[in-house]
Amino acid sequence: MLLKVLCAITLAYSLAYVALKASDPAADLWTTLGVVVFGLGLAGIQWRLSETS
Repeated sequence: MLLKVLCAITLAYSLAYVALKASDPAADLWTTLGVVVFGLGLAGIQWRLSETS
């Protein structure tokens, strides 16, 4: 249960970061894409681990 909560927090943080940086023309594209990839990856790993434990 705790991993699912952490998954939701990770996903929400990643999406909020992208939403805030999407409107900023000076934001680095590679940093934003990195947050998307790693945020979704980490949330996916957390979700998968919560299903197996």
